[in-house]
Amino acid sequence: MDTLGFLTGVVKLIPLIIGAVHAVESIAGKDKHGKQKQDAAIDAIGAMISSAELTFGREIMDVPEFNSLLRKLIDDYVAVQNFVKKWKESQKS
Repeated sequence: MDTLGFLTGVVKLIPLIIGAVHAVESIAGKDKHGKQKQDAAIDAIGAMISSAELTFGREIMDVPEFNSLLRKLIDDYVAVQNFVKKWKESQKS
């Protein structure tokens, strides 16, 4: 896979990441924290990707560092969510 193709694949993951993070937040809420929620999101994304791989008959993301990349993307998305939440709260005062 060339660099542009890989980056295109990463961009396509963003909706999966957002959906997985929101699903974990709504299901786990305050019962789980940090790495537990991240692990649950990774599992959800992994299940979606596995289903897609079975459907298309090929590996979609066969890069060894894929799990690490997903964790970083999840962390970044959560950081953006937290920033926006704090910014909205600061606008109320």
